[in-house]
Amino acid sequence: MSFNYEKRGAGYPNIRIVNRSGHIEIPTVVMQEKFGIKLFIRISQLEYPENAVPGDRLVHFGLPIKDEKKGDTMALTRIVKNGCYIPGISEAPPLLSLGDIWTGRLIKVIDMIPFEEITHDYFAKTIGDIRNVEELRESILKRYRHSLPTFSDDNILGHGVSIRKMILDKRLTL
Repeated sequence: MSFNYEKRGAGYPNIRIVNRSGHIEIPTVVMQEKFGIKLFIRISQLEYPENAVPGDRLVHFGLPIKDEKKGDTMALTRIVKNGCYIPGISEAPPLLSLGDIWTGRLIKVIDMIPFEEITHDYFAKTIGDIRNVEELRESILKRYRHSLPTFSDDNILGHGVSIRKMILDKRLTL
C-alpha cells in the first residue's frame, strides 16, 4: 500500500472544529475566507508555538505535499483529536481548535525531500523543537501512526518529508 500524493492534497473539503456543544463541520473554503488564508497547517497541541511573536520564522515538517507554494497564506491550528485515513474505506479530518491561532505566509516550500538530504540548517526554529534527522523521523512516525493506521513505518517514511518555512503575522481567534 502506498500514498498517492497527486490525488491527496493537504486539505479536506470540510473542517471539523471544536465548539461549545462538541464540534461542528464547516466547508473549508468558508473558514479560509473568514481568516483570509489559503491553507490550514495542523499542529499537535503539545508542539504549538505558544510563545511565538509576530515576525517569527518557523519551520514545519510534514508528509510530502503537492499543492502549496511560496507566498501562500496559512493558519496554524491546534489538533484536538487526530483524523484517520484508511484508503478506500474512510477519511476523517482531524478535530481542530481555531481559537487563538497564528496566521502568516509560507516563505519557502520543499514539497518532498528524502531524510538523507536534510541538512542541519533546516532544524533552526522548528515547530516541535526537532533538532536532527533522527528526531524528525521519530516525530513523523509518532504523528502519522495515528492518522494512517494501515501504513507501515517504512511506507510513512519512504517518501521523505515536506518542509515549510513560514513567517508568522498575527494571532486570530474564531
